[in-house]
Amino acid sequence: MTMARRLGIWAGSAALLAAAAVTGPAVGRAQAATGDLSCSGQFKMTFAPGLKPGGSSAISVVASLGNCTSANGKYTNLTSATGSGTGSATANGSGPGPCGLLFRGTGTGTIKWAGAGVPDSTISFTVNTDPSTGAVTFKCVITGGTMNGDGDVVAPVITSTTCSTGNGMGTMGANIAVSFS
Repeated sequence: MTMARRLGIWAGSAALLAAAAVTGPAVGRAQAATGDLSCSGQFKMTFAPGLKPGGSSAISVVASLGNCTSANGKYTNLTSATGSGTGSATANGSGPGPCGLLFRGTGTGTIKWAGAGVPDSTISFTVNTDPSTGAVTFKCVITGGTMNGDGDVVAPVITSTTCSTGNGMGTMGANIAVSFS
């Protein structure tokens, strides 16, 4: 698949994580026969200052997960969660990505599971829209707490962006289907 087609599919159809005012409908659950937990969700990433070609910015991410199911039965008590995180992003330059940018962002955060007595999960995340620096994906790894060591790599479906010629990309919202294992 060509880079333009892959980015076109990724950007046209649409990174959680990883979602403050998330827009767009949730996508269906990912199906993993032996996975610990599969959920649908949304995330919204905010860039401050706005991300421009060749620039960098701080990022904050908010996310929501719902419709969670545990195929292997280990986490049937987890049905939904909210998440948040912070990090940084760098745009390598212009391209066919969101707001005409090719960028990579990394950070850390927390998933707060609904339900009494369920420990939070700490996470690290990477979002990449630049195929020259790796696969075009959103990757989340649980680094502590509930499901410690599980991870997932998904292709977000971008649902919204705010773009300004003078200020760059301010936000990016996406739907995701995750399967932690």
